[in-house]
Amino acid sequence: VPAYSHVYHKEGAPIALTITLSVRNTDPENSIVLSQVDYFNSEGSLVKRYLPQPIEIGPFATNEFLVPQSDNEGGSGANFLLRWGSETPVSPPVIETVMINTEGSQGVSFARSGIVLERSSPESPLE
Repeated sequence: VPAYSHVYHKEGAPIALTITLSVRNTDPENSIVLSQVDYFNSEGSLVKRYLPQPIEIGPFATNEFLVPQSDNEGGSGANFLLRWGSETPVSPPVIETVMINTEGSQGVSFARSGIVLERSSPESPLE
């Protein structure tokens, strides 16, 4: 999932942003298990692991992860890598980032959606 700890404006001056990673279970009947949420910087180095253990997200529930505006370690090309699964077939979650800065007289906000990089086999849904 693309994330931006800052974007550039004017002559290349950075605008720091708060990042919210949102994981929305879209299935009306079944939970999903989120087993990995890792945050990488522009160079591809791991900045932070958000999950010490898997968490369950119930039907239609949402879980959020925050990168504060003061944390600029990710850079303008940061990314989240997530791994999720379910014991039963489910509708895929909506996973996106929302970036925002509302300081001063101008506000900046935008969102980015994640893409699937790899699908697990049906025999190993939680891997």
